[in-house]
Amino acid sequence: MLALTITTLFLLSSASPTLGKRKITPVPVLDVDGKPLQAVDEYYVIPAEDAGMAGGIGLGKLKTTCEINVAEDFTPEGIKTNGISVRFFPANSNDTVVSLSSDVNVVLSWKKSVCGKSPVWKLGGYETTSGKWFVVVGGEVGFPSTSTLSNWFKIGKFDDDEKTERYKFFYCPHICKYCKVVCGDIGVVGNDGLKRLLGISHVPATFVFKRKKI
Repeated sequence: MLALTITTLFLLSSASPTLGKRKITPVPVLDVDGKPLQAVDEYYVIPAEDAGMAGGIGLGKLKTTCEINVAEDFTPEGIKTNGISVRFFPANSNDTVVSLSSDVNVVLSWKKSVCGKSPVWKLGGYETTSGKWFVVVGGEVGFPSTSTLSNWFKIGKFDDDEKTERYKFFYCPHICKYCKVVCGDIGVVGNDGLKRLLGISHVPATFVFKRKKI
């Protein structure tokens, strides 16, 4: 039963911002061709390590209710798919390149209406029986504030190997200077029989990004 809401994930803090911080140059996230991810382009999010059985990002459903999960396609027959392409919308609307550990909205390029939900990722599917938080759709693009905390994700480098561009998603929004949030990597936390559902996990799922050709 989805009894909790995302507002349980953060507490307001009275701490003030630290002064005199050294400015850090943003590091771009790279696609499989070694090019920075552009906010205006669409990309396929493909598992980096899949044992030949996982496809790209798609939609799944754990409950019979209208809670639509973000998932990896799972094909035991070994038939791979790119999944549904996504676009990234940085919290800073002036940013044209997606940077490591920056807050972004992740939007599926899904033109069909699924239970009237928007195609924007959000952390909001809490299951009381398992204590798991699932990534679902139904978020909102833009308007960084405490009311949109659930909609912001980050992309991080999975390892320090410069020869590979393996990345992970994680939830740890920094759009509110005075909020303390519960952070966690995004990995596989369940399945609906056909697809592997994503949520907060101790074991992050690893991905690469492939630009969709027009």
